[in-house]
Amino acid sequence: MSRMNRLVATAVVVGLGVLAGLRGSSTSLTAQTPQTQAPQFRSGVELVHLDVSVLDRDRRPFKGLTEKDFVILEDGRPQSVAAFSAINLPDPVPPSTPWMRDVAPDVQRNTDIAERRLISIVMDDATIPFDLQMIKSAREIARLVVERLGPNDLASVVFTRDNRNAQEFTSDRARLLKAIDAFEYGGRTIGLPKGEMVPKGFMYAESMAFFASVGTLTRVAESLADLPQRRKAVVYVTVGVPASAEVAGEVVMAGPDADLESGAIASRVFSMMQTTYRRAQLANVNVYTVSPAGVGGMEQFIQSERWKGKFIPRYETQANYFDYLVGIAENTGGRAFPERNEFASALNQVFLENGSYYLLGYSPPNPKMDGKYRRVEVKVNRPDLTVRTRSGYYTEKPEDAKKIEEASPLTTALSGLLPKSEIGLEAMAAPFAIPGKSEAGVVVVLTVHREAAPRAARTKEQVDVQVSAFTQEGAARGSMRYGTTVTLRPGPGGPIEFEILTGLMLKPGRYQLRMSAFVGAENRSGSVFYDIDIPDFARRPVSLSGLLLTADPKPISTDTDRIKAYVPIGPTARRTFRASDQVTAFARIYQGGQMLDSTQNRAAAVTRLPGGDTLSPVQVTVSVTDAEGTVRIRRTELVAKDLFGAADRTAEFSMPIELKNLSPGEYLLTVDASFGRGQARRDIRFKVQ
Repeated sequence: MSRMNRLVATAVVVGLGVLAGLRGSSTSLTAQTPQTQAPQFRSGVELVHLDVSVLDRDRRPFKGLTEKDFVILEDGRPQSVAAFSAINLPDPVPPSTPWMRDVAPDVQRNTDIAERRLISIVMDDATIPFDLQMIKSAREIARLVVERLGPNDLASVVFTRDNRNAQEFTSDRARLLKAIDAFEYGGRTIGLPKGEMVPKGFMYAESMAFFASVGTLTRVAESLADLPQRRKAVVYVTVGVPASAEVAGEVVMAGPDADLESGAIASRVFSMMQTTYRRAQLANVNVYTVSPAGVGGMEQFIQSERWKGKFIPRYETQANYFDYLVGIAENTGGRAFPERNEFASALNQVFLENGSYYLLGYSPPNPKMDGKYRRVEVKVNRPDLTVRTRSGYYTEKPEDAKKIEEASPLTTALSGLLPKSEIGLEAMAAPFAIPGKSEAGVVVVLTVHREAAPRAARTKEQVDVQVSAFTQEGAARGSMRYGTTVTLRPGPGGPIEFEILTGLMLKPGRYQLRMSAFVGAENRSGSVFYDIDIPDFARRPVSLSGLLLTADPKPISTDTDRIKAYVPIGPTARRTFRASDQVTAFARIYQGGQMLDSTQNRAAAVTRLPGGDTLSPVQVTVSVTDAEGTVRIRRTELVAKDLFGAADRTAEFSMPIELKNLSPGEYLLTVDASFGRGQARRDIRFKVQ
């Protein structure tokens, strides 16, 4: 199972188990109507959603069609178009300054994903051989994809062999590039070393790389099938798999074991390829194959291995690699770029084809939940146009629908590949060291946006919240759930918002937090996903906690009971302020070494750094940079060493951010802490109205 599928499956299974064993608590707060309205996404009638690409003879998107130009057939019968939208994604505008592109927002929201393009980068570390130029080119191809992403696009990085450094869907360029840079040679060799007999089973062991590559591609397509109303593509960075129809079709009556193995391996590869075609076609996923081998690269590599005297299997030919790359692309609606030494133009074509499409919806003529396949065909009444969409869908089985009904709304909201947006949510999370413990306390602020009915008097309603943490491999590492009572003041109907403050403890590592909220009054739920890195604070000469902001006027929020063990303030996830607002940045500074539990005065089990017992003054610089790259505010303070606790080696730092002299626009707040060779940095993006 791929890491993406495993994460989704684990979220559901673990969530059900956790929810069954947790008790809810209750907290009261009062909600007001906000000054700005967050976008809302509401569910209408149950429709079959289709994302449809229409290309002209030159494979360029054909624009300007209306719903009257489309004909939808389900099982051969015409259907009426019930929903229609033409999507044209603009090319990304070059940033006015690098931070506008490179620094991701520290607040994630679920209300801006409706028209996002999804790009899954599959890096084939299973089959790319040990060749320094190929490895370098593979990273270059993937990095070019990230550079081409628009601000609203989401991308993921998946590996075919080792997914410990994979990255779920995100718009955070830094996280994507970090995953790409982790790409390494997977250990596959071609042929058997000189002078050795060909042992039985040798090529089966070698061919595991082929099966891993094709199998991962299949599972990526399966995972994307749940998102029919999104534009999605796979950029498959691979030299390919040597798929030989001739070898697969042979019936070897006699001959060496190696020949028998060659035929069986080739036959299995072709069978897996057919499964991949079906899965991708059902999910309407276009696979674009881009080879890092360069012109004639695989042929040269194969010949170099042959010159070393190796036994080379019959299917190892340049033509077979080429045919695989072309076959995967053509059978999934993508394009193949098998032999080229320049990759930018290929990736420009990928984004061109995926930048314009149509969203169609229709009411299914047979709503029966029987688990059967429904064949779908979409046509346009214009000549010389090619239409690409998924070829059908499977309905839910009755037992599957019953499981969904029985599952908690919170668990259901957590289990998707992308967040659920029935209600609007925003979230931020920040780690803080806990003296005497290896875990960090993670402060979470979850903002709920919703539409409220007119209220003649104060009314109370229940909001259920769940926060679950998963490793990059999909293993559950913590979950908490509780109920919150929200008091709504009298007022007209319209948008309201309130913040829920909570937290959990996690060991150092990389996690995805999946947060969900269920509003009982509306019977609606939403979820938001958040990638977070928990550092090992004690092992660094100097480090910073997460960076928090407080604001006055204060947003409506719960009390700080659930986070007071980690921080003494009530943070906000607001990142848009008026010039008159009073905003303060808060963080903790840590000096590595022997951290003591101040309550019990005993050493914690951490590694002592060289010279770690000596505390030093730390210089902290706070700066605010505008969208043109001009530093508008810069302040430097020296945090004296006696401000650091002798036991926990920690100092608190806070600084007001003067907004009154800032013109409306986007800004970057940066906090740098340094002494000697140690340095730490935190960034937050914000806006001034």
